[in-house]
Amino acid sequence: MIQFAGIAVLVLVLMVGLIITMASIIGYFICCKRGTQYKLGNKIMLRTSFIIGISITSFPVMFFYMITSNNRKQDEQALIREQQAMEEANAYDENNNIMEVFLEKDNMTGFRLIVTDSAAGSKYYELEKTMDGGKNWTLANADPFDGRLGLAEGIEFLTKDNGYIGITDTLGTYSQIYVTHDGGSTFSKIELPMELVKTLPETAIEKGYTLSDYDYYEMPSMNYGKLEINAVIDSSETKGIVFVSEDDGESWKPRIDE
Repeated sequence: MIQFAGIAVLVLVLMVGLIITMASIIGYFICCKRGTQYKLGNKIMLRTSFIIGISITSFPVMFFYMITSNNRKQDEQALIREQQAMEEANAYDENNNIMEVFLEKDNMTGFRLIVTDSAAGSKYYELEKTMDGGKNWTLANADPFDGRLGLAEGIEFLTKDNGYIGITDTLGTYSQIYVTHDGGSTFSKIELPMELVKTLPETAIEKGYTLSDYDYYEMPSMNYGKLEINAVIDSSETKGIVFVSEDDGESWKPRIDE
């Protein structure tokens, strides 16, 4: 209610300023068309009114600009914090072959991928879970990648139930993302709807890529409260086809940039 009243006052001030400005402009032209006796005093008064009108009008305009600029800055800072939190949450211990993540709002709950076997540079993983900050770990899923051999790309859990794990080949040319909604007990592979893509990135035309070449899925990231997956050519690329999910990874659609 208070916010609405504030906006109403600003709109009223803006209207008053516009009325004074327009009245002074109209009065100035009327004065110019009349005799010399109207020009001196009236023109000074009208010029003063014009300056006052412009000053009054500029106040709410500048105020709105400052508010919207501040909101944009806050949104950008929130986005940066979301991305940093997801990046910092992932920790990889190369010596022990462990990739782990703890919840941002509950650092007692965490998940980790542990290597159980390896062959020719590729590895098998199991998923473990902790509820006491990492003091004790229990098995959550003995085969989270459904028998697939490769290298863990990442692990991200947004809540104690919703999480994502990724696996790639040893060359970084292909990857798959898996999603869970039950705390890691079961996972399903994310299938991005490539058939809905209407246009390819500019680099695709330059390098002769086709839609089927975009089969390396980067780990999901948060962007203004929505999950995004960037499908690229391989791990060295950054420009790709971005897909968006608004239902915790249940469904995906290509992002449309306006």
